[in-house]
Amino acid sequence: MSLRTVANVVGLLLVFVALAMLLTAGVALFYGDGDAGAFLLSAAATLAVGGGAYGLTRTPSAEQGEITVREGFVIVSLAWTATAAFGALPYLLSGVAASPAAAFFEAMSGFTTTGSTIFADV
Repeated sequence: MSLRTVANVVGLLLVFVALAMLLTAGVALFYGDGDAGAFLLSAAATLAVGGGAYGLTRTPSAEQGEITVREGFVIVSLAWTATAAFGALPYLLSGVAASPAAAFFEAMSGFTTTGSTIFADV
């Protein structure tokens, strides 16, 4: 199993999550709701980690092999965990969520579209 491949794929996914956060920060700036700073800081942290992981693990296309089943399982597990963890940052930085566990739950709920929430009044 190649951890380099796993880190590369998960890093690229986090780059896309960071771009989505930047888009959200733009919407927050446009409407002036006051949470743009939390989205910008979250996007910067996500882009730094994801871009770093992707950039440090890139290999020439001639050296890349196919992703094995084991690598696929690890990629999916880490991708969901990392996406929810970094998706929880705006909740924490804006002060909307009371704890990291609540923010992680809300982010995972949002990414998986389960409809569960920690908020009493949506």
